[in-house]
Parts: sequence; C-alpha cells; structure tokens
Amino acid sequence: MQRAASVDPTALLGTEWQKNATRFGSIPLYPAGEKTSFECMAADHDNLQELRSLATNMYLLKVINIVSAYVFFHALRIAIGLLRTRPRAVATWCCTLQAVSGVIYNIISLTGILPSGGSCRQLMWAGAAGMSISDLCISIVLLQKAYAVYNRRRWILAFIPLIVIAAPVITYIAWASPVILSPTCGCGFIYPAYFPWLRFGLYVPLDVGFSTVFIIIMHRQLRLFGSSAWKQLKKDGIQTIMCLLISHLICLILLAFALSGNAAGVTMGIDWAIAGLLLPAHIRTTQSTSVARPFSPISVR
Repeated sequence: MQRAASVDPTALLGTEWQKNATRFGSIPLYPAGEKTSFECMAADHDNLQELRSLATNMYLLKVINIVSAYVFFHALRIAIGLLRTRPRAVATWCCTLQAVSGVIYNIISLTGILPSGGSCRQLMWAGAAGMSISDLCISIVLLQKAYAVYNRRRWILAFIPLIVIAAPVITYIAWASPVILSPTCGCGFIYPAYFPWLRFGLYVPLDVGFSTVFIIIMHRQLRLFGSSAWKQLKKDGIQTIMCLLISHLICLILLAFALSGNAAGVTMGIDWAIAGLLLPAHIRTTQSTSVARPFSPISVR
C-alpha cells in the first residue's frame, strides 16, 4: 500500500461524484482511483523536471515492491514445503494464505507501470485485503500457540470473536474509502479519521493479551531453567512470536497517534513484510522441533 490519509472523505471530495459513480455493490468507486500509474505518467506534463521526479519516485516504489515480492515468494516457498510435511496443520495453511496474499498484492502493484496494468483501486483493495488476511492468519497462529503453551486454558478462546470480527470490518471500511491517484502519481486511500483508532481498538487487546501470555511463559521458563531457557524459548518460537507482536503493536501506535504522518501506508506495508518474514520462520522452527520433541505445555498456576 503506497499512501493513506486520515481525512474526512466528504469534506475533501464532496458527494457529487457519488451520483454517477460506478458501484461495487453498495460502494461507489471514485473515478480517479480507476486509473493506473502508467496513465498518470503518460499524461501531459509541462515541467520536464517534474516528470523526471515522478518517474524516479515511481521506479523507487517498484524497487520496493520487488523486494517485498521476494519476501513473500520466499515465504510461499517455505509454506509449500511445510504443507508437504504437515498438510493438515492449521498454521501451515495460515502461512500459505498470508504469503499468497502478499504475492498477489505485489504483482498487481508491479503491473501498475504497464498500459493495461492494475488500477489504483485494485492495488489498494488488494493491499487492504492482504493486510487483513495477514493479521487474521497471525492471530490464528498466536491463538493456537497460546492455547497450547498455557495449558489449554479456555479463557484464551475468548479472543476468537475479536479475531473473527476484526479482519472483515477493517477490510470493508478500507474498501468503502475513496481511492485516489495523487498529482505525484501515487495511489492512496482517503479513510475516515476513526479508522486508525478502530484498528487500534480491535487489535491492541489481542496483541496485549497474547504478549501477556508469552511473557508469563518466558518468565516461568527463566525462573525454572535460568539463562539456558533462552535456547529452548527460541526452539519453541516464543522469541519470534514476541517480535511479531512488538512489530504489530508499534505499527498500531504509530497509526493511531498519527506519528507516521503521510507514510501510514508505508508503515503498514513494512509491518506486513516483517510478518511475512517472521511467520514462516516461526512455523518452520516449531514444526521441526515438534517432530524431534513433542511440545509439552507449561503448567501455569
């Protein structure tokens, strides 16, 4: 996702455009969002220096997309390998789904520089859906892990409704927000001001709840086994899980308090790419250790 801005869409764009707009179900599609980056670059530009600057920024973004695509293709390769050994494991399917969503987004983004490539709306919608799928998959993996290591305490299952609700709600609001093509040929959402706080309210309880569970586990392991517990915690994937949670929590805070400025979309994209690296690494580590040594939950009193 390239850009996102927290502005009242009605105040910025008005409502007249909605009357004759093409609709996707009940969602009006802002006309400028149906253009591609190529169409923006091919338009008349009086200033040659401005055109060069636009081209430089555009190709810089595509380089970032190539790096991101490599991350998710790498994750997909790992996920396919995991599916061959553990085809019935929920975590491996979550890893695969997350990787596929990242690959699809980056392919659409890279085609934006082609005459018949993906439009800004297709790019932004793929990004919004992909990020929600990533959050959903990670939450499922974390829930499964927390339930296992915390001695199958049933209260952990109370997170399930929040996990199920968060992804479709976030995706719908993002899709319902107008997609624009800026004068700098960048694609972006104009989302309502409450949107970052909605994500904050839906995901922070999950992040804090799961973090608390894993911190308790780490504390008990360290108290029982001392510094040697770090090696076991790494094998069990607890360290990787904490990195996932910290990254996501930092992203939520930056967006909710507008600390990332106009780079909100870039911030979410970085968090998504980090998750794309860490989730398959975590699942591969835990599945290889579970084959060699069955995992035993820690008794928490």
